[in-house]
Amino acid sequence: MNSGNSSYLKFPFCFAIWEALRIDTDDKDPKKQYIDAIVRVLSRGFNCDTNSSIVMALVGAVLGYNNIPNYFRNKIINSSKIPSSKRTRSYSAANIVELVN
Repeated sequence: MNSGNSSYLKFPFCFAIWEALRIDTDDKDPKKQYIDAIVRVLSRGFNCDTNSSIVMALVGAVLGYNNIPNYFRNKIINSSKIPSSKRTRSYSAANIVELVN
């Protein structure tokens, strides 16, 4: 593997693991923890779209599907309805619920 390209994923995964380790599973407001993790990673700058998508995925997996705020779940589920999306239906994020069940 070309080591020059690996740095594009090194930071996002470090951020994601750091945020996942910060999760308090006894916290009464896991949705706030999800949003706080996103705000922290976005405030770090760098490659914000990649960083936040990886952090959101890992933190969401730790917290559980039902603890991801509805706003974010709806954006993912309805992403295939965006006209500019070039994804085929089988690769759409809208299928994620079907795929994990």
